[in-house]
Amino acid sequence: MTDKPTATWTEATIATLLTSNPRAVRRAVLAIDARQTAVERACYQTSEANGRGWSQFDARFGGWLAAEIRAGRPLHTEKLRACALKLALRYRRQLAEEANRREANGTAEVGRVMATARKLGADVPASPAEARAYAATILASLRDDGGENA
Repeated sequence: MTDKPTATWTEATIATLLTSNPRAVRRAVLAIDARQTAVERACYQTSEANGRGWSQFDARFGGWLAAEIRAGRPLHTEKLRACALKLALRYRRQLAEEANRREANGTAEVGRVMATARKLGADVPASPAEARAYAATILASLRDDGGENA
């Protein structure tokens, strides 16, 4: 018997999420870009054939698109949104791997808590370790009172 968790995200579930949620497309672009090395990200190129991040063909556009999203600029035309979706769908295998890795590490729930806290104007910790502890405290308090005081 193995303790290895089963994958909850598949290429099919990623594709369904991407086609139904424009925010997921933006997050997918950022997730793939984050898998680039720092040098690759800075140059909008792919120099390592490591199966991570953008392909050599997509690196320039994907890197530019990720930079636009990080800068808070909207995908303002239908054509640009369609291109972003097509690009994200091309990387659904890597996106499923990343989603399963985050679920296994518990970072997905922590990320959601931290994003909500920031939206509410809370002063949130910057370091990952402090962020996990902060999120764990919030989640524990919500579980204790059933979320009634949230």
